[in-house]
Amino acid sequence: MSEKRIIKHIDLHISDHWGVHWDEMETVRDFLQNFYDANEVDDITIKIQDREVQVFAPAVFDYQQAIYFDSDKANDPDMIGQYGEGFKASLVNVMRNWNCRVTLTIANKQLRYYFKNMVLGTAEKRVICCELSEISPSIEGSLLTVSNCTNKLIEEFKFGLNYFDYPINPLYGDILIGSPDDYLRVYKSTIPKNGYIFYGKLLRSKLTLPIVVVCNNKYKTIDDKIKHDRDRKAFTTAVKELLLKSVFDTFRYECLDTLITHLKDWWIKGDKELSIIADNSSYYYRHSAYEFPENYYAGAGTGRHFNWSLREIIDEVVAEFKKKGYHCCPRYMIRFGMKNPEDVAEKLLKVREFKKRNLTNLYSRKMTELEMEGLDVLVNFIKQLSFDLYKHFVTAEYTIGENDEVIGELKKNKDYKNKHIFLNKIFFTFSCADALAILLHEWAHLFGGDGNRTFSDALTSCISTILKNKTLIGKLEEYEKEWDSIREKINAERNLHGSIRNIDEVLNNLSKDQVLDIIKNIPQEDLFILLKKSNILHVL
Repeated sequence: MSEKRIIKHIDLHISDHWGVHWDEMETVRDFLQNFYDANEVDDITIKIQDREVQVFAPAVFDYQQAIYFDSDKANDPDMIGQYGEGFKASLVNVMRNWNCRVTLTIANKQLRYYFKNMVLGTAEKRVICCELSEISPSIEGSLLTVSNCTNKLIEEFKFGLNYFDYPINPLYGDILIGSPDDYLRVYKSTIPKNGYIFYGKLLRSKLTLPIVVVCNNKYKTIDDKIKHDRDRKAFTTAVKELLLKSVFDTFRYECLDTLITHLKDWWIKGDKELSIIADNSSYYYRHSAYEFPENYYAGAGTGRHFNWSLREIIDEVVAEFKKKGYHCCPRYMIRFGMKNPEDVAEKLLKVREFKKRNLTNLYSRKMTELEMEGLDVLVNFIKQLSFDLYKHFVTAEYTIGENDEVIGELKKNKDYKNKHIFLNKIFFTFSCADALAILLHEWAHLFGGDGNRTFSDALTSCISTILKNKTLIGKLEEYEKEWDSIREKINAERNLHGSIRNIDEVLNNLSKDQVLDIIKNIPQEDLFILLKKSNILHVL
């Protein structure tokens, strides 16, 4: 049979107006923190029956400290508390905010806390008092009893010891990353829709990402912001983000593949916390980038590109990604190694430039001696027509291209300050009059493009000069004979040596459509012979 003897009633000199205003989570966490600091987690039990909660542990608290709220935690680096006021603040909040009844039993002492109406000065206030009793039999440990709990308080007590860092915390799923000294750890959260961040062995804040970040390293920047945290309100969003930056900066060189895979649902929709992790953990510092699926890409940047060719290709790449239904992710995903339109465009630009160089190198050349003779015929005619015009272009340089595509690429790379004229090889198959018209047109282009006013003026001047010299126009037939003679020699030279230096190169570059066009132009009887020789008819 239990016995109880009241020793005395003590005025704790705490009114219901004192202290901080905590929510249920903060209140329960600080109640439990006292048990966590003094005991092994496995030794702490939490029992809930109806609206009453009992927390028991074998460590025997100093009951006088529970009366006068004194604490030695500030001198013990392994304990979470610093000021000894956590229990007092939890007591005031649970009694004032939710009208709970609180009893603390320590060995053979029992402390029952209650409100007493007292006149303080000119006002009447409720003051917390403590009924100190001696009980028999005593208990071996310390027991906190909180009665008349609300549903929210009950839920927080059920969450219970999850607030503290210990190896088998139910919040900790599979480990994703860990430091060699075990001071920094990142786990999968066992609660899919919630994540948490611990600092100094205490759960400080929730995360939107389903991960649990445990940091038992000491960061001066963090400690400076929370060292006077009597209200437990100092761990703001800004402090949380600062801690995330510090933790993942430490993991800068680590492989984050398991973490990135775990957070796949956040790749597309994005998250501020994920952006902090990305910005402080670059794949450039690791051995290799994460291998994202082909159909994911980081959005293109909004910065200016002074290389307009590159800007056009970036737009082309983005359009192609959208056409294929690729998933566009936030820009910061680049830091994890996700492909982005700029990098793809730069590689594509290099490939195209390489192909263009090969195209122009393979299919462009200087003029042959016969082609130079033919050009001299045209230039001499122009010289007789207008010496000023001739003098202006006599120093021009000429290059021959295999087709209009090659000519187009050559003109794109042309420096307009240089007098460089590009002619299609079929130029030397035209009549003298047509060749003269083309040459004058290309000379005029040295002043600008088709839409340029200086080009139009130059071309108009050439036409005007020709029309005014009727005598020379009458002698055009003589130049035509000379041109035709040289033109025949050029054609004979091409037929003898071949204008295509490597037929294999051309065949290898033909598209399927081009091959079909060629086949369609072969006479049927000849095509039949070719198919028979190739044994294709037997297959068909």
